[in-house]
Amino acid sequence: MCLVWDMCTVNITNNTTSPLTFSGDSISTGTFDTVPPANVASGTAGTFAGRSTCGNASDGTQGQVAYSLNDGTLVNIKWYTSYYYGLGDSSSYTVGFQGAHAAQYTAKANSQVTSESNGGAGKRVVWTLSVDLNV
Repeated sequence: MCLVWDMCTVNITNNTTSPLTFSGDSISTGTFDTVPPANVASGTAGTFAGRSTCGNASDGTQGQVAYSLNDGTLVNIKWYTSYYYGLGDSSSYTVGFQGAHAAQYTAKANSQVTSESNGGAGKRVVWTLSVDLNV
């Protein structure tokens, strides 16, 4: 059995007119618990999760997932959930856009909920966001 101290689940809703197509990822701390979906169709949601390494209470999770839109815009989703010891942490979550049409899009962080795990020594973060087309 794997003891996971910290986890960050990312729920992303695609409010654009084209699919979000997976184009790459990198994990600098921890590993994936649930891999990013290959595509998030327009009007639907997708989920992925990063987590600390099994049994390692000191690494947290940090990484980036990139998706592309039909017009060539890249959507970069970055997360950092700091390592163990409770809810007081320096977790951060950002979305950035790259490309000639990047200004046509915005991201909204709809919610971030952090709860305890492993008797309060770790945390579980659920980050819900949307990628929206500016009208």
